[in-house]
Amino acid sequence: MATIKIAENATVWSVTLFGETVTRNDSISTTVMQALFRVGDRNLMVSFSESDREDLLLVEDKHLPFLSIELGSPVSSSQELVDLLLPKAIVPKKITLPKSKKQTKVASKSQLVE
Repeated sequence: MATIKIAENATVWSVTLFGETVTRNDSISTTVMQALFRVGDRNLMVSFSESDREDLLLVEDKHLPFLSIELGSPVSSSQELVDLLLPKAIVPKKITLPKSKKQTKVASKSQLVE
């Protein structure tokens, strides 16, 4: 669920959205699609979480031109929308232990040639 609250630099103190009152201190949770259509409002701060990734990937292509205008950035696929709104997923790095180096002793044989 996306979260909407009044932005710090907003010109309004409260707004009623979806039958609920939103203030600077109180936020509401709403569906991803409802939140996407409020992203361009300068008075609102919309936050998406990692759990919204699947819903963002399911956004239909017909909504992308409108969302490009709202976001002020060109969006041509739902994957680009996810990349824009959510931080990149953290992929854990594989930790490999360094291989122990076998020390080979080279016997130095000195030969005296007469």
